[in-house]
Amino acid sequence: MLLIFCFVLNAVETRIMLRLTKAHIEASNNLVFLLPAKLPDTLNAHPAYERAGVSLGPESKVSKWLTESNQPGFDLTEDKVSAVLTTHRESLQLARKAADMPGFYLNPGTSNFYHWRIPKFGPYRNLARLLNLSARRKALNGDLRGALQDLAAIKKMAAHFRQFPLLISVMIGYAIDRDRIAGLEFVLAYADQTALGNIELPLQTAASALSDLWHAIQVEGQGQLQGFAAIASTTENINTIFNAQNATTPFARLATHFWRVFLLPGDLRGALELAKFTDAEATSFDDIEQRLKKMQTALASGEFGILTSVAMPNYQSYSARTKQDDARRSLAVLALAVTVYKHNMGSYPAKLEDLVPVYLDRIPQDLFDPKQTLKMKSVGGGIDLYSIGPGSESQLPDPGAIHLYLGREAYEKFRLKPAQGKKVKKK
Repeated sequence: MLLIFCFVLNAVETRIMLRLTKAHIEASNNLVFLLPAKLPDTLNAHPAYERAGVSLGPESKVSKWLTESNQPGFDLTEDKVSAVLTTHRESLQLARKAADMPGFYLNPGTSNFYHWRIPKFGPYRNLARLLNLSARRKALNGDLRGALQDLAAIKKMAAHFRQFPLLISVMIGYAIDRDRIAGLEFVLAYADQTALGNIELPLQTAASALSDLWHAIQVEGQGQLQGFAAIASTTENINTIFNAQNATTPFARLATHFWRVFLLPGDLRGALELAKFTDAEATSFDDIEQRLKKMQTALASGEFGILTSVAMPNYQSYSARTKQDDARRSLAVLALAVTVYKHNMGSYPAKLEDLVPVYLDRIPQDLFDPKQTLKMKSVGGGIDLYSIGPGSESQLPDPGAIHLYLGREAYEKFRLKPAQGKKVKKK
């Protein structure tokens, strides 16, 4: 009976191994079409960003100060600001050069998703914050053109990351763009705006990052399947999971056989379903969110196996963050159009529709209220441009309305003073 049981166990395991091999091959082939074409170094921004990060120096020495220097209310007239910008002039030049390059490619390899190289967040965030610091300092010195050029470099850097189809890359792009938009709010509040007359009109509303997000989810779905199949079909990897100290014991080998035969089919089905789930193109954020909710419900129920439920990320949070990023970028374009209008006409527009078609191609929709556009209202000393945001029920770290304030008095009242109040409370 024992021999018969072992024979049946081995036969079933062999069939599962064949399914794993087939899944790995198909996922790898799909990734070849989903990943961007490899770029030569002369066109690829990645090596240039890497050189800029090395030039910037160890992250531990610059990260904390650059984070503090990007907070509202930081004293940009400090001598240290000039010293830092002078010291890191080469990093700034390299970052600007990288941002102007046509593409961004980080070779991930195609054999095992879980072994892919991923970009490190810290150095890129520090480069963006250094550019932001340079832009705000230029604004105080009256160099609006130079300030906008530095902010444009951050925008291009963020676009590079959003276009590279990994969720971590997309999230880095969002974080970098938040720094740019915070810098733009400061620059428009404090800079001499005589150079605004040279801005080419009408401005184009920011394109949605929906396609970038969905492309990344497609890559992640195929990658999860590929990586899962690669690990599950490799005895050394599975043995290590079950017994890290002694992966070759009879017990560890037996555990591997039992796992493959009795538990792996559910996990494999989950990985296959996730890959299949991303086959069709997404048409809207609502479409993505409905699909993701269905998938997350299935994962939470354990329907797709234990490992699949644990390993899969919460994709729904990525969709909400993408909507936030889209709203911020649309507000930034809107803010620039409103500021140019004020420069030319002597006052803010009475309504946003006054911007179209001379200053702006169209009024952006509010993604959190699709039946409405982004809003504008007068506040003390300026204008408040805003989206209603994801709402307090959202699990995001910064839920609620998204605001961008125009006018120095409004910026200091609604952005600067609240930030200073938070600092006092922390002390």
